Amino acid sequence: MKALTTILLMTISSFAFSMEFELSSMNFKKEKVRMGILKTTDEVVKANIIYMQGLGDSMMNHMPLFQKLVNDGFNVIAFDYIGQGGSTGSMNKMSIASIGDLMEKVWNHYVKDGSKKNILGWSTGGLAAYRY
Repeated sequence: MKALTTILLMTISSFAFSMEFELSSMNFKKEKVRMGILKTTDEVVKANIIYMQGLGDSMMNHMPLFQKLVNDGFNVIAFDYIGQGGSTGSMNKMSIASIGDLMEKVWNHYVKDGSKKNILGWSTGGLAAYRY
């Protein structure tokens, strides 16, 4: 039973992280910001969602959530704040307002058709989404 459980967990783990971001970066406040998009394979995309994480976090920590959203037909856009995850600089350069400004810039990089913003936030990202 223990071997079966181990194999099952390994299978679930590899499935959950089988998707990878199409990563890129942009400059914001003289720092390099890591950002990426996960695209659904569905023929019709339900919507684009931009995700804003918590303070001291990384977009890569939320892959199980992103996987579920992508499997349900959504494209997921995410980014690391300055001084977090794969972005350079110091977190001291970020505020709730600047997170919203950065989100707007990242959104416009990936979404060119003027469609409605669908924002999902966790912790500090939730506050930034609310304020936006």
